[in-house]
Amino acid sequence: MRPRPTELTIGVEKLALDLSTMSKADLQALVAKLVAAQPKPRTVSVKMGEKGGVVVSGLAGRFPTTLYRTSWQRLLTKEVASLILTFIKDNEAEITKVMLANGKHDPICNK
Repeated sequence: MRPRPTELTIGVEKLALDLSTMSKADLQALVAKLVAAQPKPRTVSVKMGEKGGVVVSGLAGRFPTTLYRTSWQRLLTKEVASLILTFIKDNEAEITKVMLANGKHDPICNK
């Protein structure tokens, strides 16, 4: 009995592959293609905005997050960070459900 082809999606390209019949060179080329298709990790950068705000880029999407110094200082305290992380943990299923319903994916959980 011949094995069924393996379905593989690379970006928007869908492939049906029979891995058992592929040569070593073909498998190496496939691995190289898969590695190249992996999303690049986002780098986070910080700079000062025109009006004195602290601008953080690379958190999500193409738009930066800008807050003034005192707002960042309040946001980054242990108490507020704990509050936010607890909220996320307590509402993780609902957050994921709403994100998926709106066509978003969560890179952390690969959904």
